[in-house]
Amino acid sequence: MDKIEIVDAEENDVDLLLDMKLDIILNNEETLKMNKNELEKTVLEAEEQIRANLADYKVILENCQKVGFISIVDYGEAKLIEHIYIMNESRNRGIGTYAMKEMIKSNYKPIFLWVDKSNNILMKLCKNMGFNIEEELENRYYMKYENNKEVVQHKLYEFMRRMEQHKDK
Repeated sequence: MDKIEIVDAEENDVDLLLDMKLDIILNNEETLKMNKNELEKTVLEAEEQIRANLADYKVILENCQKVGFISIVDYGEAKLIEHIYIMNESRNRGIGTYAMKEMIKSNYKPIFLWVDKSNNILMKLCKNMGFNIEEELENRYYMKYENNKEVVQHKLYEFMRRMEQHKDK
């Protein structure tokens, strides 16, 4: 894995985000059962959702090349990772793990996500990172990462350290 960055998505990223999101949608068992009209409606809704919520999307860069995205939204008193997507040629190199760790580090709140039961790779990643199954449905799991006291204490320590550095200037 080379240099990885996570940056805010911009308007010029919408087409790429849509392509990536459609790859997720089109590889879902439920989508395979849709007729043409339902599929067209799903594609239009996906584009509208991206445009309306662009601020929730982060683009994942590897050596300045766009290789994926992650979207995370407010979810009551928590956060919800709506999607994480890494392009096929960039998978299995720790990029998704890095992106999820960064989302965890940048949030004090618990983080939830849905994982399709057929997605063994994401399921293993989430369990290794400390996510626990909260609920099991027919085709997917609802998982939670509880940001614990040590994380909050570390963030407070880092904040206090930066404040001290700022005072010294």
